[in-house]
Parts: sequence; structure tokens; C-alpha cells
Amino acid sequence: MFIKLKQLYKKVDHALVPPHEFVSESSFSRFINKYIPDLFIKHQIGNIVPIFWYLSTLLFSPLSYLIYKLISQFYKFKILKIDLSQIGSILWLATIAADLKKHKYKGDILVAIPYFYRNQNQHIISYVESSKLANYIFIRNIFMRFIIASASWFKDSSIDTRHYECYKNNIYSEYSDNLSNSLKFNINNNINDPELEEARLNFIEYAGKKGVVTLNLRTSEFYKEKRISIRNVEPLDYFDVCSYLNSQGYSIAFSNSPGTELTNLLDESYISYRIYDKRDKIGQFENLLSLVACKYFIGTSTGASVIPLMFNIPVYWTNMYLPIWVPLKSNDVIIWKDYFDSNKIKISFKEFIELGLDSPEMMNFNALNRIHITVNSNSKKKLLSGLKLFLDLQKGNSNFDSLCLNYDADLIKNSTFHAKVRWSSGSKSFYIN
Repeated sequence: MFIKLKQLYKKVDHALVPPHEFVSESSFSRFINKYIPDLFIKHQIGNIVPIFWYLSTLLFSPLSYLIYKLISQFYKFKILKIDLSQIGSILWLATIAADLKKHKYKGDILVAIPYFYRNQNQHIISYVESSKLANYIFIRNIFMRFIIASASWFKDSSIDTRHYECYKNNIYSEYSDNLSNSLKFNINNNINDPELEEARLNFIEYAGKKGVVTLNLRTSEFYKEKRISIRNVEPLDYFDVCSYLNSQGYSIAFSNSPGTELTNLLDESYISYRIYDKRDKIGQFENLLSLVACKYFIGTSTGASVIPLMFNIPVYWTNMYLPIWVPLKSNDVIIWKDYFDSNKIKISFKEFIELGLDSPEMMNFNALNRIHITVNSNSKKKLLSGLKLFLDLQKGNSNFDSLCLNYDADLIKNSTFHAKVRWSSGSKSFYIN
């Protein structure tokens, strides 16, 4: 009986955090318009968990808020309304810390995190850089989580992550220096845990002389989606990228399975690779190594793609679906997906924003089809060209004009559109036209 209860708790533990807001949807509207209707209409039994959590924390909120007000007279703190069950949310921690520091906030920030991990990497919180994120206190105890979740319903007790999400008014680029190295890990340091130490040594051995290049390809297979997301990529399009990396002596790794079509082709071509996507203790540590101990990182539109940025690892971003989402570091490279109107004319970044395509509710194929807009992913040729530019930049080639001409590229800061968008105005990276 106890084992069954523990297994059930493991499945729901990640949801037992302060209700958080989204750019276009509040936690309360999500409760009314999604959780309750989907429970009764679509029979999504799993919705019972957030419904119970929302109601119980809301009912207890007056008492919890009173406790908060009393304690805050002697101990200054805020409650961060964030869901860290998705690994990309870690980026917000560094951004928020930098913003609060700028505004001379002196208190602590309480963050509720799961006691048991599912999709989130269980090891990453251990490597938060204390000097940059010193104000964070992570709380795993379920009773403490319940109290702070209840108190977080009140605006003055909490910090709303909605203001930090990756849209055009985000302050992300203003704190690029703080984001770099906000997580700290050294692959050469020994680890006391024998199992993790063995995984570390195996990773070093596989990396070889030139190091690992990790590919993080977003596919429906990894996310078990029933729909086709606009953020997804076609893994086979990355075969030439893998082949070129292999010819240059790099070791290839995937942070999640790219699917059998690509792996079969790699096997047939005698190209070695590793897939670090297991969900047990060792598997998640290997997954973390693929993100933070790689030489270079090739990312797509997933949260995991921001983790190397926080370790100051060079990133080649491909098939990015939002033109306001960009890398920031020098010598990073990005290629966006292309959008076309009903006349097959490519939509500019400015038109993209004017049409409201940057809003979350528009970023799906059904919404785009209604306004007769199509989207094209990066071609194999373009992906390979971007990789060659990216690798040339890592060599320290300072002849930027020649490189831009050869690869039809430019600095993001030279883009009239991106210079005006708060999210990307501080970028020092390159983009492929």
C-alpha cells in the first residue's frame, strides 16, 4: 500500500508548486477554462490533482498570507511562482536574480521544487552558481510548499514569472552577462557518488580529443505529443550536420532520441553517437553532462537549449520558431523558420509582430492555417551552411565581413528589427538569412 502511494505521489509531486501565470493566461483562468472542463468533458482524470491543489491552497491562502505578513516583518522574502518541472525554466532564475539585484532587492526568494523528479533533470539544481543566485532558497518539503503556494495567491507576497517569459518585452538580453556561467559544473572534478563518477569518466572517454557536440532535436516522439507542434523539427534534415561533425572528428550526442529514421541512417553510415535520455538517476546525470559538458551545442525550440547558454557554451540554434527568441553570446549562430503569406511571399520579422504571430495562441498550425500562413523548416543545405559558419566563428576568425558574405549571414545587432526588440537588443550573435 505504501509503495503504491509513493508511486502515485511521484507522478503528481511536480505539480504541487505555487500556481504560476502565463503570458496570455492566468492561473485562475486556466483553472476555470481548462482543468475543470477537461476533467468533465474530456475525462482527463489527471486534472483532479491541479484542481485539488488550486482549491486547497486558495482556501488556505488567507491564513498563509497572514503568516507571510508576520514573518516578513523580521525576515524579508518573496515567493517565486514558477514551474521547474521543465528544465528550460532554470533560465528564469538567473534573469530574475539579475533584475532584482538591479533594483536593489535584499531579501530571499523561496522556490518550491519537487521532492521527486520526472521530466526535470534531478541534478541541475545542485549546480546553481551560488554567487549569482545566492538569494534563492529551494524548498522540497511538501508541507512548506503548501504554505508558500497558498501565500503566493497574493500579489505582494510573490514574484510573477510572466514578466520574464521569452516574448518581445522580456528583459532577458539585458542580463546576458549574469546568465553566462550562472550554473557551475566542471567535468574534470571528481564526484563522490561512485555511479555518477563512472558516468563522468565514460563521458570524458567518449568525448575524445575534440569533444562532444550535443544535438537537442525537438520531436513529437520525445514529448509524446498527439499533435504536430510548430516547434518540431525533422530529424533526418540533420544527417548532413552529423556527417560533417563526424568528418571533423567530433563525438556526437543527442540529449533525447532523434527517432529511428536518423539513428538507422547514422548506423548505416558508420557514424557513432550516444543518446542520453534515460530517466533514472544515472541517465539524468548523463543527460546533464550532454548539456553542460559538451564542446558545442546544436539546439532547437526546447527549454533544454538554454542550459548551455547558462554555462557559456557556444550554441548553434536551428529551426527557431520565434524571431524574438535569440542567442546572446558572441559567435553563437541562429536560423529561424520562415513564414509565408497566401501569395507565397516571405513575411518579415516586422510583419510577424504586426500580425500578432508572436502570441502563444497563434503559434500552432491550426491558427496559422486560418490566416493562410505557412511555415517552412530549415533546409538540409541551410543547416549545414549554418554549422560551417558556426565552427568557423569558434576558430576566432575575425574577418566577419567575409564570413557574412560567404554564408549570407549578419550580426543580430545589425538587424533593424532586433535592435528594437527588448528580448534580443543585447545580442552579440549571428543569424543566417
